[in-house]
Amino acid sequence: MSTYTDEGVMDVKKAACDRLLAARVEMKMRGAKMNDVLQKLHLAQPTARDDITSPRKMKLATKDI
Repeated sequence: MSTYTDEGVMDVKKAACDRLLAARVEMKMRGAKMNDVLQKLHLAQPTARDDITSPRKMKLATKDI
């Protein structure tokens, strides 16, 4: 690495930024606030109530996308 010719400086900068970002994300995931948010989330799974099958309804305009 050379600051005179800028050789390898961007690689070192990118590696340092990646490590710093990973450390910050890890600290946030360990925090009590994250546990509060995760406890409030609920993923609903639909259950069948009868033997009737209902096909999915999709607008024609969105079908072409």
